[in-house]
Amino acid sequence: MKQLDVLIDMAEEALAERDVKFDDDGNILQITQKAEQYLEKKSTPEFIRSYAFGQIYRTLLDSHVGIFNTLSIPLLFVIVLQKRYTVLNRRKACAWMRRQLPIVQNEFTPKERLKLSYPINAIE
Repeated sequence: MKQLDVLIDMAEEALAERDVKFDDDGNILQITQKAEQYLEKKSTPEFIRSYAFGQIYRTLLDSHVGIFNTLSIPLLFVIVLQKRYTVLNRRKACAWMRRQLPIVQNEFTPKERLKLSYPINAIE
């Protein structure tokens, strides 16, 4: 989890550099046009996009936490990147991702997996 917390800190820092406003709990209050343009660029790291997605769609995401077995791997990764959830819930999301990966590895060749969405394509 420490490595994931480093990724979260990097995402917050990158967004803060683009004038995004955070509250005391680290939730995004206001996102600027500059930040939106940054998030739309292909060169923006996917973990930063995933973090921002989880912040922007906080209400929708919060309503699905706890039903991990029905969520996709990318959505589970978004949950893992949100510090507002307990470490237990974030670890459960990681566990569900690990459970789904063998299924993905059996159903797709390595070349096919590279074309899948992040974080699935990061397996290779």
